[in-house]
Amino acid sequence: MSVMKQFVFVSGFDYEFKGTDFNIFSTRRRDKLIKQNPKTNLKFTFFDFKRGKITSEDITYPSGVVKNTSTIVKDSFDKISSSNYVIGKFKNGQRNTLSIKNVYDFVSDIGMNDPNTLDELSFFSHAWMGGPIFVNSFNDRSTVYTGTPGTSPPPSQIDISDPNKRDPDDKDGRANDFSSPTMDINLFKKAFSSNGYSWIWGCTATEVYKDMINTIQKMRQYSGAGTKDSEKFIIYNTDFLLEFDEYLNHKPKASSKAITVTFADVKSLFSKVLQNTYAFNLAHSTGKKVYSAFVGVGSNNEPGPKGLMIADRYRKNVIDFYKTHLGIKIDPEGRNYAEYLPTFSSVTSPVL
Repeated sequence: MSVMKQFVFVSGFDYEFKGTDFNIFSTRRRDKLIKQNPKTNLKFTFFDFKRGKITSEDITYPSGVVKNTSTIVKDSFDKISSSNYVIGKFKNGQRNTLSIKNVYDFVSDIGMNDPNTLDELSFFSHAWMGGPIFVNSFNDRSTVYTGTPGTSPPPSQIDISDPNKRDPDDKDGRANDFSSPTMDINLFKKAFSSNGYSWIWGCTATEVYKDMINTIQKMRQYSGAGTKDSEKFIIYNTDFLLEFDEYLNHKPKASSKAITVTFADVKSLFSKVLQNTYAFNLAHSTGKKVYSAFVGVGSNNEPGPKGLMIADRYRKNVIDFYKTHLGIKIDPEGRNYAEYLPTFSSVTSPVL
């Protein structure tokens, strides 16, 4: 049998409890890709956080007739429900639920045993610029210690002092995951085919960046694509000032409550914002494209029985800002997700 194209789909849990079953999008994506790859041997692996399962499905064509073979890879993970939460936060100490680390390990195994076969790694879940949110856990660098197996000491909180180690209570993706000891990035990278890519389908709707773009676009100095890098803008908004301070070390003088920035500064700020995302770090580490919502843009469930997810069309002006001034393209399916390139940079900001 010829080498199979592989697809890994990860569906998170709807911790907002609005009734979304992200696993539905995984199966719809599978159906779409089967149609796009007729008479092609395909292997799909599904990580379902809600049901605590990893399953696989092989689509093959022995004697020219389609054959569908389903396998349970592992179903001993704990299911997730509202009982796993306290005031919307995923409880500490829940070690037997699925974690992003399980996904990293699986992809690395592909890199070791079936290199260059992974065509798509997709995350169907809530998200933010820092990564996919599968359960809404927190990287608070503290965990519940319950002792060695077979013993029963009282549970106690301990701090995780090593900055390179993941918090074991944290199940979600983080922008600094792409190094040891979280993963062997070389094996992870080897999994992807020459045309392979990743897709983060959830929101990246950080409001401050959407608001900043809207504000800049309304200023008289802004003239769309013709705005010169030397054009100056006065920034008063406290939240915007914090961003310029964090990314460009540009802060008001002691006697002022505002700063003057050039449009080149604005572009530099947003270049660095994009380079600070999980999507860029994933692209940069794998050397492959990543499709993810533009920072400041949400995503919605696409209507219809075959619908997937799609970037918020009401943020078109934000999307156009990135396209026009930073040269970011959108995904090839026209869903208005940003195409993060491994080598992304701009004339005003080098790759971090």
